[in-house]
Amino acid sequence: MNLQTIFPVTIGIVQLERDFTADEMLFLNNLEMSSNSGNSISIDGNVLENPEMTNLKQFCLESINNYMKNTLKPKNSLDLRITQSWINITKEGEYHHRHSHANSIFSASFYISTTDEDKIYFYHPRKSMFEIEATDYDVINSSSWWISAKQGTMVMFPSWLDHDVQTKSHAGNRISLSFNTFFSGVLGTKEKRTELALV
Repeated sequence: MNLQTIFPVTIGIVQLERDFTADEMLFLNNLEMSSNSGNSISIDGNVLENPEMTNLKQFCLESINNYMKNTLKPKNSLDLRITQSWINITKEGEYHHRHSHANSIFSASFYISTTDEDKIYFYHPRKSMFEIEATDYDVINSSSWWISAKQGTMVMFPSWLDHDVQTKSHAGNRISLSFNTFFSGVLGTKEKRTELALV
């Protein structure tokens, strides 16, 4: 039998090919944090707009736009801009609640500090009405799937896709930089009366 998967959810994974600089780490380690659902979140919601983050912002923009253009293949001139960016810290015994990102096209989790056990979990967008035990779980029959959260790696995904961090059972802080995006450019066409110019 020939099995063919249609309408897949595409995740983008890219590695920063350098260490974080001393200035970047000093800035990130000194951010003021507040409580979130299960862990901590930076009070600054535009972390990538700070001068210390200029090079990381450029890496994020290039990576997320490459991901968008390889998945959507836009005909018109279209880019993504970062609308918000923040830091998450998850300590031993903490978690990051299941959520998606509203008012955003694509989102990303960029791992600043992790341990070997750290993962990000994604959840199938269509909830199954049946619980069926499988002999072997894969990306076709699973209701959730995880990706390793490795230091210096950025995981990009559609903002509507539910994800979480399960309770961290090992020592060491998991620090990630997350961001949201929105289109800049032209959607649709004049002929179909769907044109929308976004700046």
